[in-house]
Amino acid sequence: MGLTASSNFPWTETQKSEEEKSNEAALNWQKCSSLIIKKASDLRETRFSSDVAQRLDTDEDMGYCEKYRLNTQQRQFSVNKELNCRIYLMHGDITTYPVTYIVNAARPSLLGGGGIDKAIHKKSGEDLKKCCKQMYSQGCRHGDCKVTPSFGDLKSICQYVIHCVGPNRDLHKEEEAEILLKRCYLQCLKTAFENVTNTSANANRVSISLPCISTGAYRFPNRKACHIALHSIRDWLDDIFQRKLQQKDTTSSPSVFDKIDKIVLVCFLPLDFLHYGELLPFYFPVH
Repeated sequence: MGLTASSNFPWTETQKSEEEKSNEAALNWQKCSSLIIKKASDLRETRFSSDVAQRLDTDEDMGYCEKYRLNTQQRQFSVNKELNCRIYLMHGDITTYPVTYIVNAARPSLLGGGGIDKAIHKKSGEDLKKCCKQMYSQGCRHGDCKVTPSFGDLKSICQYVIHCVGPNRDLHKEEEAEILLKRCYLQCLKTAFENVTNTSANANRVSISLPCISTGAYRFPNRKACHIALHSIRDWLDDIFQRKLQQKDTTSSPSVFDKIDKIVLVCFLPLDFLHYGELLPFYFPVH
């Protein structure tokens, strides 16, 4: 089923009203789940036509859930407030919300592109491009990521940039693209929370903002991308949460889970906020 927007949706909108700017805040899923669901419902009613996939009752949703053996009739994932309180959802510009790590949906060259990639390089200045050239002259493969410090105006927002290259539907078939996209999210999470050593971020709680990877120029279907993002994040959080419980009896050192402050899902398009708002209750139930 294709994803279409009503004719009055401003896909090429560049100017934002003061009201829209004031609404650009990261909402905690545990505390604000009702508000997020309402915002998604309002978006569906006012901006999108009825043939946009909704809830978990469409061919697209059922196909994904059947493929990965997710039961849509019964509760698939348990309620875990420890996980829920670390998930945030934001509709707006990823370069405006302070975190430890910003994930850039980059091109293989790591030298800038369009969309989020362009915004991050613009805010960082030429120093980011120079750093990428020096540190990663061979660029980055699809499904992988590289880390650089932040530069320019971006330094006031984050300490590091994780440059992640998602799958390209012109290069990768559906099955391979799904595997690569899942790898993207897992690599970003592991880089931020598991693989950091000897840095100032390692001693404190860490936060990360994740964009919708590959849904722009690389044409990965938006709703399926949200499924993969949420499914990957939930599986990873479940794993490290269990490791925390096992570690509690053997060591007093902070666990990887304890290091997580926020995982912020940032949606530039209202369409993606709609999908996240409808799919979050399945992967991260609150009640």
